[in-house]
Amino acid sequence: MVVVVEKVEVVVILLLVVVVKVLVIVVVVVLVVVIVFVVVEVVVVVVVVVVVVSSSSSRGSSSRGGGSSISSRKVAVIVAVVEVVVVAVVVVVVVVVVVLVIPIVVSVVVVLV
Repeated sequence: MVVVVEKVEVVVILLLVVVVKVLVIVVVVVLVVVIVFVVVEVVVVVVVVVVVVSSSSSRGSSSRGGGSSISSRKVAVIVAVVEVVVVAVVVVVVVVVVVLVIPIVVSVVVVLV
């Protein structure tokens, strides 16, 4: 009986170690994704500001304002697409993390109870 109890304790400890490792990996992945998301957002804002400043300065200096407005529209469309893709990727990653973490936490609670 004592041997069985010790084996169960060892199994529970091993499960907890695995769960903690998985949760640490998940948290690190989420942090990396959030950092990448913030960097991409900053780059997008800088690009938009540069495009707006360059298009406004070219309108004042030359008569080809129409061409620059078309290219700035293209850039704005590209920026919008990039924004949507980045937001979608972040949402998918967060959903996957939640879907993976909740069953692990529930299983640990069930094992401990």
